Amino acid sequence: MKIAILSCDIMKQELEQVLDENPDFEVTSLEFLDFGLHCYPDDLLAKITERIEAIQSKGDADAVLLGYGFCQALNGIEKKFDIPVVLPQVEDCIALFLGPHRYTEERIKCAGTWFMTPGWCIEGLQGVINELHLDSAPNSKYTPLDFARMMFKNYKRTLFVDDGVGDQEEHRQQADDFAGLLDLEVERTKGTLDLLREEFGRLRSICDRQD
Repeated sequence: MKIAILSCDIMKQELEQVLDENPDFEVTSLEFLDFGLHCYPDDLLAKITERIEAIQSKGDADAVLLGYGFCQALNGIEKKFDIPVVLPQVEDCIALFLGPHRYTEERIKCAGTWFMTPGWCIEGLQGVINELHLDSAPNSKYTPLDFARMMFKNYKRTLFVDDGVGDQEEHRQQADDFAGLLDLEVERTKGTLDLLREEFGRLRSICDRQD
């Protein structure tokens, strides 16, 4: 079963773990794209489309897995190509690793929540600064941290979604550090890789039908 994978870099650890659980897949292409692309939906759609077209032209994969949610741009992208494309049917990576129902519950519980999966913990505050270009204001009297604190002034908490990958205690500390810099409370909740595993099950069914 030959597959290609295009994923946001934020999901790298989760994808690598589920790939290890599925050694019968032959990965002909594995590419992790910059995590901040979801902030620019048109660019995200254009880049993903370009990459899938290249994979399709090469002809060495039976299907493509996208390590994304809809991310404001990708809903329905599967219908645009001859090669089968598997896109998780969730809003974003938080919904994928927390579950859509829990995601909704936590946002209702506290609208001012910044969610952090292990990938987001690794990126930390510097990732937010890079993603939103908070360090690009010339000759400003404000530091990037000042801008971040302004942006997060209506947030109340950081919620670390521990989905079991990587060093959980290190990621918890990274979430604590992030929250401390922005004067947020920090909470921890259990995440899951089950929805990602289900996407690999969809891939398996597609590949089996093509044999």
